[in-house]
Amino acid sequence: VALWFIFALILSPIALIILSKKKYHVETDINSIYRKYETKYFDSIGRNKIQVKKGKITQQQFEENNKLLLVELESAMNIEIREKENEIITRLNKPISEASNTIYPESNDTKIAYEKCPACDTKIVGNEMECSECGLRLK
Repeated sequence: VALWFIFALILSPIALIILSKKKYHVETDINSIYRKYETKYFDSIGRNKIQVKKGKITQQQFEENNKLLLVELESAMNIEIREKENEIITRLNKPISEASNTIYPESNDTKIAYEKCPACDTKIVGNEMECSECGLRLK
């Protein structure tokens, strides 16, 4: 029991380090939408700070403007993200016949070779088992 405890004590941190190094795929389209609205928010805050320094608005008005801006940008961002998610779901649910028209017969089996990944539209070279961009299993 003591040996197993020591073994687990040593391997647990190593496993956590390995898992923390794993790259997780984030949909780049959604990430770019988030970054766009994040940039708009911080640009607006910067402009409002300049107005406070110049005395055009008070600190209270600055805080109120930032709250309103956050709500406005957040709702616009959520709408755009929902639209992009629906587009991605539509792309993922596309029938195989629409995703590729190429069929390669191998022995008695028929394997479908995609020209583009149905998930991320990356061009597929050869008869790959997984998409090199998003990791979607193609067969």
